[in-house]
Amino acid sequence: MEAANKLEKLLDHLKEYAETRYQIGILNVQGKLSIVLSSLASKVILGILILFVLLFGGIGTALWLGVYFDNTFIGYFYVAGFYFLILLIIFFNREKWIKSPVMNDLIKKINFDEEN
Repeated sequence: MEAANKLEKLLDHLKEYAETRYQIGILNVQGKLSIVLSSLASKVILGILILFVLLFGGIGTALWLGVYFDNTFIGYFYVAGFYFLILLIIFFNREKWIKSPVMNDLIKKINFDEEN
């Protein structure tokens, strides 16, 4: 009788332990997910702001070049050519400049330990 009572108590403790470990795992995933998503949201907002700066800066530069060369189309073609050159440079270096740093940043944020 006493052994059955001890076994039942042990099983209750094991259930509580498993449930607690499960809850801790969920909290860890939620914490890491919130870190990654907040970082992603801030980078998206920053990217949108940079896009606006490039857009309006490009339009302004194209208009200025158009006045300088007395032909509006030439200004826009020069700015488009400059953006195309930047695009090619980024495209050929995308692995080194974009993919690896983004992967490393995500891995750091996922493996972030609250104690550090």
